[in-house]
Amino acid sequence: MLKWFREVAPIQKKLSLGFGFQVLMTASCFAVICSIAQNLMSVSTAFIICGVIVSISALAAYVTRQVIARPLAATVQRIESLAERHQRADRVHRA
Repeated sequence: MLKWFREVAPIQKKLSLGFGFQVLMTASCFAVICSIAQNLMSVSTAFIICGVIVSISALAAYVTRQVIARPLAATVQRIESLAERHQRADRVHRA
């Protein structure tokens, strides 16, 4: 699944899933805060739960960044290299 996400999935799908997961994590912390307000959970338990959620969210952000940014940066680098070669060939052709 991660291989498909890295190599095949379109950038829109990657961004949608990455941002959607972050929204889900934020909503989870909001649900924990609501549980505190209704006295369903202690504050110390809520801190632990939200700490775990934030840790998972940070790990997911790192993985998502690697999966999205590396292939995109490699593509941009290839395009820039092709453009540079094309410019050099054009200069040689004009000379």
